[in-house]
Amino acid sequence: MRNDPKAEEKKLAKRLGALIAARRKSLGLTQGELAEAVGIEQESMSRIETGIITTSLSRLLSLADALDCSLETLLRPASNRQQDQSLVMEGLLDGLDEAERAFAVRVVSDFANLARSRRNKRSKS
Repeated sequence: MRNDPKAEEKKLAKRLGALIAARRKSLGLTQGELAEAVGIEQESMSRIETGIITTSLSRLLSLADALDCSLETLLRPASNRQQDQSLVMEGLLDGLDEAERAFAVRVVSDFANLARSRRNKRSKS
């Protein structure tokens, strides 16, 4: 059974909004400053960041410009597609040395094995 498209859109809007807010805060911008940079009201910016409203592609491009990042930087982490998530994880490994990357891979591997084991136990009961 497919997920409800409206529910999925709401989840995506919330994830994207949280990423926009995090990027804005990391740059030291207020909602008002970002809203002004993209030509919208601060209340609209708040609604975008909380996922109450979705925004157009052209507005997303303006947000990416104002946040000094690519559209991909905003969208990929919000995606629940496995390919996108793999690329996000790959990006997280950037700048780590060989030992740090190996440690990160072990942690993810241990977590994945634990999650599969728990799922298998639940499905058997």
